[in-house]
Amino acid sequence: MPNEDSSILSSSYILDEEEKETVLGTTVIEIVRQDPKRVFLLIQNRSDTDVFISTKQNITTSTGFRLIANYGSLSYTKRDHGSLVTKAHFGITSVATKTVVSQEALAIRKPGK
Repeated sequence: MPNEDSSILSSSYILDEEEKETVLGTTVIEIVRQDPKRVFLLIQNRSDTDVFISTKQNITTSTGFRLIANYGSLSYTKRDHGSLVTKAHFGITSVATKTVVSQEALAIRKPGK
């Protein structure tokens, strides 16, 4: 059985890319939903304040992964990070209205394949 990465790169799949902005605040916000088709994820902090990211919905500013202010980022690929890339990611910050940008690529099976 071929591994998933080689299947994703085959001619049976196309990549669908999406970029969006999410405004974080002092309550937990979902940045990206769980998606088993996701093969790449980038989250970048475009604000002037540190933000905190986690795959756990009960994230706090003490428990999350810190993305530093002014373009701190994290990225995952399915090949390097396995199922972590497919999970929902949540964010929070200590100050209201701070923006992060997420970019993701989904492997979509071509019609008829």
